[in-house]
Amino acid sequence: MTFAHARRNANLMALTAALFWSMSFVCIREVLDQLKTASTMPWEAALALFQSRMLLTAVAFVPNVVAERKWIGTLNRRDWMLVGIILLTSSFGYHLPLNLGAQHLPSGFVSLLIALSPIFAALLARVILGEKLGIARLTAVLLGFLGIGICLVAQKRFRFDIGFLGWNGVLGPVCVMLAAMDGAFFAVIGRSVRKEIPAGLKLGIAMIGTVLFALPLWNSTILHLLTQLNARGWLAILYLAIVCTHTASLLWYGALKTLDAVEVTIYLNATTLFALLWGALIFHEKIRPLYLVGALCIMAAVFLATRNQKKEMDPPPSIS
Repeated sequence: MTFAHARRNANLMALTAALFWSMSFVCIREVLDQLKTASTMPWEAALALFQSRMLLTAVAFVPNVVAERKWIGTLNRRDWMLVGIILLTSSFGYHLPLNLGAQHLPSGFVSLLIALSPIFAALLARVILGEKLGIARLTAVLLGFLGIGICLVAQKRFRFDIGFLGWNGVLGPVCVMLAAMDGAFFAVIGRSVRKEIPAGLKLGIAMIGTVLFALPLWNSTILHLLTQLNARGWLAILYLAIVCTHTASLLWYGALKTLDAVEVTIYLNATTLFALLWGALIFHEKIRPLYLVGALCIMAAVFLATRNQKKEMDPPPSIS
């Protein structure tokens, strides 16, 4: 496979992951709204969603771990350390603050804060991985964030007023920004793991480890809350677990084998772009001309961030 062909496949995987993730905010909102009707505390609703989603995701990864079990013996101390960091960042560090923060903010504002992730990734990639940013990459990161803002304003999905001030007004944005920072760190760490190790194995170990570490968090209240969900709520959790956390994460790591962390993370902007598009297609929201301006900014950002770089292809994976 030529380097150019590998890059095309990697960009397609990153784009598909963004497409899958674009429905995640809708599913999260559906589950949290149903849990709110049970008169629960915000942190209990966030924990119930987290526990159920991680458990189903771990089950989905079991076949991957079994199929790639021969690699377990080849993992060294550094590999296990990075898998441990993936465990913390891909589960506890991202989903818990996002679930908590999303309950206090409009979905459009959540999307805008999550769009900060490529900015954080650019800084972390420079410091940790030594990736060269350059004018084009920096322009892409800022242009993508600008495009998200324009799209949200155009579709009237962005709102921020004085009513957000106070404890909830601080807690919500801080939690979502922590999730955005964690997502950037997750991408950078993913780029640091040995590429020949199958993504299904390292992600599977991390997810199974998450479930084991989270066992003490199960209680009768969480179990009761989950019994209050209807079929639509459980379908939302299944989509979040199987499609978003399992399948999309595998695609994301597949893209990281070829593309730099900034190149892959910039596709998170496309997630919001798709999410707003679903609003138009499914909920018949009007597409306004200004939205197209924002979409063009995001497409330009992706183009600038993923321009072909002059570098050699990584050697094919091997195991001894």
